[in-house]
Amino acid sequence: GVLHAPQVVNRTPASRANFHPAAKGIQFTAATLTTNRVNTNAIRLFLNGADVSAKLGISGGSSNASVSFNGLAPNTEYDGRSVLEDFSGRKSTNEWSFDTFDEAFLDSPAVKVI
Repeated sequence: GVLHAPQVVNRTPASRANFHPAAKGIQFTAATLTTNRVNTNAIRLFLNGADVSAKLGISGGSSNASVSFNGLAPNTEYDGRSVLEDFSGRKSTNEWSFDTFDEAFLDSPAVKVI
């Protein structure tokens, strides 16, 4: 990575998480872990290639900004990508995948498990 670039810490759901409840959404902290500041206006979140950044909730200061997204659909596989930037233009990208499947849905007649 880039020295002193902002980082995603304490992300929920974790990489490759299965059965993450859609209602719990996504949460993470955008931090630099140095004296640099995160440009909270430049925080981006992409889910399955779609930019959902306009729907982010961002609170806290620019050294440890809390970021949340509450628009997950149930019974869906997701590829997530978050992009952070500091005021010096240093960027970092964090990619992960997870799903929001519910065991009851997978046991229903609408689903055929092979």
